[in-house]
Amino acid sequence: MELTGFVPIIRRWLGVILIATAVAAGVGLLLGSNAEKTYEARAELLVGPLSTDTDTMRASGDLGQTYAELATTDEVLSRAAEKLDVSKGQLRTGVRATANSTTRFLVVRARSHDAEAAAASANAVAAELLELGKQDPTRPEGQLRVIDPADVPSSPVSPRLDLIVPLAALAGLLGSITLVLLFEFVGDTAESVEKVEALTGVSTIAVKRRRDRPGADLAAELEPYRIIATHLDLAAPSVRCVLVTGVTDDDGTAGLAQRLGAVWARRRPAVTLLDASTGELTPLAGPVIVARGSRPRWTEAEAITVEDATELRERIVLDDGLLVVFGQPATVSAATLVWARVADATVLSVRRFQARRSMITDAVTNLEVVDANLALTVLHERPGTTRRAFSGREAKASGDPSGADGDGDGEPMDDLDEALPVEPEVAADLVASNGSGRSSTRSSS
Repeated sequence: MELTGFVPIIRRWLGVILIATAVAAGVGLLLGSNAEKTYEARAELLVGPLSTDTDTMRASGDLGQTYAELATTDEVLSRAAEKLDVSKGQLRTGVRATANSTTRFLVVRARSHDAEAAAASANAVAAELLELGKQDPTRPEGQLRVIDPADVPSSPVSPRLDLIVPLAALAGLLGSITLVLLFEFVGDTAESVEKVEALTGVSTIAVKRRRDRPGADLAAELEPYRIIATHLDLAAPSVRCVLVTGVTDDDGTAGLAQRLGAVWARRRPAVTLLDASTGELTPLAGPVIVARGSRPRWTEAEAITVEDATELRERIVLDDGLLVVFGQPATVSAATLVWARVADATVLSVRRFQARRSMITDAVTNLEVVDANLALTVLHERPGTTRRAFSGREAKASGDPSGADGDGDGEPMDDLDEALPVEPEVAADLVASNGSGRSSTRSSS
């Protein structure tokens, strides 16, 4: 998967990741604060004379390794334990010795949960090594002298809260991200074009997430939707009614229909949006032409029948006009199913990393039952939080109007989650079909 695919996942789960990181850091702090403290004392000895010839210094450096091994032998530890009145096993677990053959320094380290006991242990082992060095006074390279006796340590060497807390936070961060990615990719979500196409059986176009910014180029922002509109125009040149529906309640269906309508408004003499769940109309290009006739038999949007939808379509779509209908998912709305039967083409809106595969399958099955012409699936991501308003003047200047070439008033185009602007007068005139003329609605003879 592309790196950009991880960004919406992390953004959506950011709160959980931050909480998991904070909890892990808190647990690390709690455990570190309650852990038993360990102190370390060290005694430094010099092997061989301070100033001598090169051969003697080299021999002293080699003997330093021998003394380091002798420091943890049973004989040395037993004598030191006897003087300290502790067990040999206690010293064995806490005493370590290291030697540097170049500097000839021998360092004896002792650890204990008591600071004074750690210093006493290091000095006792150093004293036993001094006794061993005195047993052969004729060899200067084997002489030992204490350079720096062990002092009582003032601070513990463990636990190190300055290391434990950051490491615990890092573990919580990496662990939470791993679990989130595992849940997303193994879970039942739509995250790729290939998976969506396998579920729907039709072509899928991916629209990447865009953050609308004031002053941005309108033509560039509508480019992905031009591709979608062109795909539908080529697939069905005589299309006069397009249904845009989704698979979840929060799938950006309204915004997708509005943006497609803005693109078609430049290509068609008349483009009208219809909210299938309310029956409200919004003209994007040209006037809404309402033929004289009887009042529609349906009074509620969800009560519409196929005959009513067909009649309504024929009354408002004349010549080369286009009706773009958007509605709730076909799994929860009867009106959407009716319009799916009447529309020439249906576009399925799928939100990436949000729509479940089972939801997509259910939506496609319901559309197939009513013989809907599922022409295309749009896989998109949640839009940015910054809202981009498209004024009528700006739309005309850019050549992609929202309400251009007619009496549309250039209502703003908001993010995909925003509701469409509503013109109650236009909707009332159409539903009532009283033939009264308005600036955006006129009767035909």
